[in-house]
Amino acid sequence: MTEPSENNKQGRDFVHLHIHTEYSLLDGACRIDQLMDRVKECGQTAIACTDHGVMYGCVQFYKAAKKAGIKPIIGCEVYVATRTRFDKVNKIDGNNHLILLCKNETGYKNLIKMVSAGFVEGFYSKPRVDKQLLEQYHEGLICLSACLAGEIPQAILAGDYERAKATALWYRDLFGAENYYIELQDHGLKEDSTVLPQLIKLSRETGIPMAATNDAHYLRKEDAKMQSILLCIQTGKTIQDADRMEFQTDEFYVKTTDEMYELFSMVPEACANTAKIAEQCNFDFEFGHTKIPYYKAPDGMDNQAYFEKLCWDGLERRYGPDVPQANIDRLKYEISVVKTMGYTNYYLIVWDYINFAKSQGIPVGPGRGSGAGSIAAYCVGITDIDPIRYNLIFERFLNPERVSMPDFDVDFCYERRQEVIDYVNRKYGADHVAQIVPFGGHREGDMLRLAACLEEHFPHSMAKAVVDAASKKGLSHEEMHTKVEYIVAHGISTTINSKKTIIGSYHFVFEDERCSVPEGKEELFDNLPTQYSHLYLAIEDKLAAVICIEDPVRPEAPEVIARLKELGISKVVMMTGDSERTAKAIAGRVGVDEYYSEVLPEDKASFVEKEKKAGRKVIMIGDGINDSPALSAADVGIAISDGAQIAREIADITVSAEDLGQIAFIKDLSNNLIKKINRNYRTIVSFNSGLIALGVLGIIPPTTSALLHNTSTLLISMNSMKDIPVEAEIN
Repeated sequence: MTEPSENNKQGRDFVHLHIHTEYSLLDGACRIDQLMDRVKECGQTAIACTDHGVMYGCVQFYKAAKKAGIKPIIGCEVYVATRTRFDKVNKIDGNNHLILLCKNETGYKNLIKMVSAGFVEGFYSKPRVDKQLLEQYHEGLICLSACLAGEIPQAILAGDYERAKATALWYRDLFGAENYYIELQDHGLKEDSTVLPQLIKLSRETGIPMAATNDAHYLRKEDAKMQSILLCIQTGKTIQDADRMEFQTDEFYVKTTDEMYELFSMVPEACANTAKIAEQCNFDFEFGHTKIPYYKAPDGMDNQAYFEKLCWDGLERRYGPDVPQANIDRLKYEISVVKTMGYTNYYLIVWDYINFAKSQGIPVGPGRGSGAGSIAAYCVGITDIDPIRYNLIFERFLNPERVSMPDFDVDFCYERRQEVIDYVNRKYGADHVAQIVPFGGHREGDMLRLAACLEEHFPHSMAKAVVDAASKKGLSHEEMHTKVEYIVAHGISTTINSKKTIIGSYHFVFEDERCSVPEGKEELFDNLPTQYSHLYLAIEDKLAAVICIEDPVRPEAPEVIARLKELGISKVVMMTGDSERTAKAIAGRVGVDEYYSEVLPEDKASFVEKEKKAGRKVIMIGDGINDSPALSAADVGIAISDGAQIAREIADITVSAEDLGQIAFIKDLSNNLIKKINRNYRTIVSFNSGLIALGVLGIIPPTTSALLHNTSTLLISMNSMKDIPVEAEIN
């Protein structure tokens, strides 16, 4: 336990439960490593992470807290839709804030399900959950009523105390009396003076306990200006702009225990309750434990029983009816070890895709490496090398003392191996990292571990894919590098074991850094699968591996592009940071008019500006941080819902990642809207011109003209309220 600080001589307990780290992008200024220093400085022993709507900083936060000897509490400040997460009507559907903290593994799983649904289903300016999700996934969570943007404070500010009370009781009944708290904050705002007394009153009347928090967006009071600069970047303003978004006080920092008790001296139990909440939150991540997909045995058979059947059937097939007792004993031993170590599914999955390849006439190698030492693998057909004949040792492949996961080295015919990869993807789910192609004698696992080590601090999609793939394979990638240099849209450069190591795009690795392909490996390099995006890893100016990232073309993409052309889009251009080969392959499949490969963010923006100068209207569709300059420059920017947050914020329109046909739908809708506007304009001008002419000629009196004018306006307005006919969306 950490000793009380100089500012906490009384030994009072307090835990910050409302913290925004750097992963509350362009809002939170609490750097995780520095946050732990600040918590220790305050003499506090636990800390929560509650970033806005996201949880992608939780692992880094957890590791940093554990390293510092501080108890980590995993949470999130979610956005709760005012109606449902599916309702997305301008100026009607917004959100309220809510703090959720994980008590246990169940709570963590439920929270990540909600946060994911918030992005996939509920995104409307923000990733929103709703009360239906809260009802479904509340187990294992502690709930706090949140800041001034919470539903209860908002009701109080609206003068509706009874609604605030009813809302609080609903949340208490949902989460349980021991898992729901009225959150108290006081940052010196005018609204705080209105809300705080009412929240205390509400707590007293209902018996719902209170928890004092500080909505910490930065570490120390003097850091307020830094956070203001982040907000300016987020909103496209400068510090000099009078109308810029800013926090009205400098009280949004990580306060000491004594500062919090002094601030809430009238309700000290609200501070003490934070420590009680922290005691209830005991979720820990499990690292280093490999999660293997589940193999479903035929005819409802138990997997272990099915595996053993394959082994014993294969034993007789390999060695005949008179199997030596030593072989029987060896197989019994191996089955026992495989079962004890939890690798039954692993054996079955490898057997499954090897069996698939053989059934399709795809040449398969006999097996190599330590896996050839397993008689179980030999019996089921994973390898064709008899370990007994060649005195191979099973323990080199698998034994209880081995920390890392074993692996079978299997060779497939390079002309048809993609069929095997596709089969595995279909049956067991596609990994984002589809393939690792090593060069220069390096091992796949070592190269993936190295790539994850370099990419783990950079929150872009390809980096995440690499880190996730390493995690799924149980590859520990503790930092080995010294100083990391990140070149935007290019790659990463560092030094590992005194060797210069870089990872990034083709342009960065081969043109900027002038790396080369190892001698004799040119054919392997030339035959890299073009259906994937490629990350190039080089050590000491030599290519060490190519990591193939699964970024499949959406099946509806060709149809969407064709439909857009039908709707009047004269030219469809694809711009990507991928290599020329990959870009060419994708462009040919989807039917774009032009494509550009290995482009930088500024190249995309320049292209947009050039097209606009040529008198063309430009629609830009993108999902990443590198697309943001072009999205901003375009006449219309369209972001994809599961893309980078900054892209969604800059874009004019956000469409669901699940249905790209929405893009064509929007274009069709806009075309028909323009037609209706033009038709109404022509009708109004023609009709009013007629009325004027009839009036001038004295045919109709002014009163009749006015009546007809107003009637026509009403009829045209009513007609305009009808739904605009749009063809069916593309599925």
